[in-house]
Amino acid sequence: MKINKIRSGQIFAIEGTKDYPKLKLDIGYIDMRDEILNRHDGILRALEVQLMTDSEVNREFKKYNMGIKAWKDLRKRLLEKYNPENKRVT
Repeated sequence: MKINKIRSGQIFAIEGTKDYPKLKLDIGYIDMRDEILNRHDGILRALEVQLMTDSEVNREFKKYNMGIKAWKDLRKRLLEKYNPENKRVT
């Protein structure tokens, strides 16, 4: 799947590397572990990515002693910070 097919707020992995979950934003994506922002450009649009399930995200963040609520709060905080027009996050 190409990154431009993913909606803002979805969590994905690049090239199957699920130990660094990425959060899709309107302006690009952010690495949820390191909080490194990558803005859209022509190269990013060609990235092959895989959506991650909640179970996969859970398993990854559990390694860092983060429960479901903690990583969902992180997701919400990042979306509010980088997508201010999208205040309501499900």
